[in-house]
Amino acid sequence: MPFCHVHLRGQKPLPAGFPKELSTLGDHLRKRRLEVGLLQREVAAHLGVNKTTVYNWERHRTNPEGRLRLGLLRS
Repeated sequence: MPFCHVHLRGQKPLPAGFPKELSTLGDHLRKRRLEVGLLQREVAAHLGVNKTTVYNWERHRTNPEGRLRLGLLRS
């Protein structure tokens, strides 16, 4: 409104998908993926793995192999 000069400032809440604590590589991967706005299938294509593999990393079901960890760190 033109007569109201109030500006609300505050931190926007994070989407529900963001991990609350970053304790594993999967948590860091998910946080960064969501910050950049990539889908799991896009990350998987970039790393040369299946999208289910990325899903499993983010859900702490499996861990990336040594060669893939380097790819994650460079991305």
